[in-house]
Amino acid sequence: DAAALGEDEITVMRRAVPGLKAANFEVSATADAEGGARLTAAANDATRRVAYAATLPSRVDLLSLKAFVVDGVLTVTAAAPLPAERKTVLVRADAPAALPPSRREEQAGGSGEDARAPPPANATDAAAEPSGKEKSSENVDVSAAQKDA
Repeated sequence: DAAALGEDEITVMRRAVPGLKAANFEVSATADAEGGARLTAAANDATRRVAYAATLPSRVDLLSLKAFVVDGVLTVTAAAPLPAERKTVLVRADAPAALPPSRREEQAGGSGEDARAPPPANATDAAAEPSGKEKSSENVDVSAAQKDA
């Protein structure tokens, strides 16, 4: 980290470019939607064309970029990014964990009438059983009529 070393500037790109002059270069940086940025450097002269690209570190200020060519070396620098902000999050434990009432009954073995009733033997029995907790008198009469038949 530049901040840890007491530096106020970081080098984001360094490339050997023998024979090219600073006037030949075009350096640009483009921010992307994710908060990062991409650096591109390109140069043309009478004999060749070169291009370089790099991803910039997060939190780099694009307005602080500087580029220069000295002794055949392209160097691009930026102001040192500020260190990441540290935030302490308070963890509260003021509400005891508990299952909702319906789940509590299932976990405890069920104290209601539905928990004691055996499951239906097949799909036809399941369709014939009433959906409520109490059987209606109509269902009882139908069962008695079926026994007599």
